[in-house]
Amino acid sequence: MSTILMILYFCMLCANASGYQNILEATKFSNVSHRSIDNVEIYYHGTSDADSKIRLSDINNMTSSLKSYYSNSQKCIDLSLHVYLVDFDTLNDREVATFVRWKSKSHKIDAIYDATVAPSGQSSIFISTKYDHNKTSKILAHEMAHYWQHTRCISQSEKEADDFSEFYISGKT
Repeated sequence: MSTILMILYFCMLCANASGYQNILEATKFSNVSHRSIDNVEIYYHGTSDADSKIRLSDINNMTSSLKSYYSNSQKCIDLSLHVYLVDFDTLNDREVATFVRWKSKSHKIDAIYDATVAPSGQSSIFISTKYDHNKTSKILAHEMAHYWQHTRCISQSEKEADDFSEFYISGKT
């Protein structure tokens, strides 16, 4: 019986891992940049060095804002973060983004934070290329809030992520 459970477990891991494999194979990243921010290794997979610098700067600023927004939180898990800039249609292709838990057949997403399919010690944000800089920053702030919640063992909350996103954007402008 335990052998069957182990086989099923490994099959589930392989199926989930193929979700990243599919989306990463469908997307060509012409630039990958790395920065250590607040003792977290951040990797940005995008289209240009200029875009990577902007997004990593945004993530650095978001980290500072998250520290004040969740001022009483303590890190409970260390995870590196990979941020992937992905075409909207690719991100919403059910055959490519197989790791996404879709709410319905018509449901579309702009981004997703994931640490369940990511390799051990890592987490990922997949974010759509569909929007301008300001909208993308707002979406990224939302997903960074999920990363913060996860690494501080705070319950995942869409409302809090939305609230932080608004807090961050209102402080930026």
